[in-house]
Amino acid sequence: MNAWQDLCTCGQPKNRYAIECQICHLANRSDICVCGKTKYKNKQLCRECNHTRNLCGCGLTKDKRSLVCTVCRSKEPAEKKYRGCQRIFSIETFSFRPGSNGGHKRRSRCKSCESEEAKQHHINFPEKRQAIKAASLARQKIDPIRSAKAQKAQWRRQWRKLGLNPDEIFAYIENRGWVCAICKQEVGYRTRAVDHDHRTGKFRGILCSSCNLALGLFKDDPKLLDAAIKYLQVVENTANII
Repeated sequence: MNAWQDLCTCGQPKNRYAIECQICHLANRSDICVCGKTKYKNKQLCRECNHTRNLCGCGLTKDKRSLVCTVCRSKEPAEKKYRGCQRIFSIETFSFRPGSNGGHKRRSRCKSCESEEAKQHHINFPEKRQAIKAASLARQKIDPIRSAKAQKAQWRRQWRKLGLNPDEIFAYIENRGWVCAICKQEVGYRTRAVDHDHRTGKFRGILCSSCNLALGLFKDDPKLLDAAIKYLQVVENTANII
């Protein structure tokens, strides 16, 4: 043993200024993982052990604080529980949140419950409803695209109340336009009427207000219309003879 050396607790020579010898230092190193591989001193496990511990049930790597990986998180369940009434609904009844990250997150409330809460909110705070409506109308006057979308949304609400399918009506308009099916005249904005069978609720076509009113007054009865046609023919023939 040299003069600059000292003895370790194990009996092996060490540097005089060292705490332990090289053999004890290698045996008690703090940068060795439990598996025997090198790790960072400020980490509990090495990289391989850390990845093994943070695996999802599907086998993919997940975040340390997450329960599942991003792939499993994106898979939607068939049903979901509403947090308010604790009832279980189909996942399709929960609409997407418009402000969500990427638009893939569902709402925590079903559509029916959201509708009821919105109606109750309008009843409790009528001044807020008027302010929101005034701001929406002001934006529609500035932006024609927003105004057209609002008009289509209003038509959809009106047609749904009548029990009609808005997609079917819009498809009819795209093929034939806003033209009356009887008089073949282009109908204006305020003279448009969606004709439907009041007994079955089936959509029949687009009419002008005059033709739609005439069908209503004749009670949608072909016999009355035939009688009116015959009457007009008789009256016209009589007038020509005179």
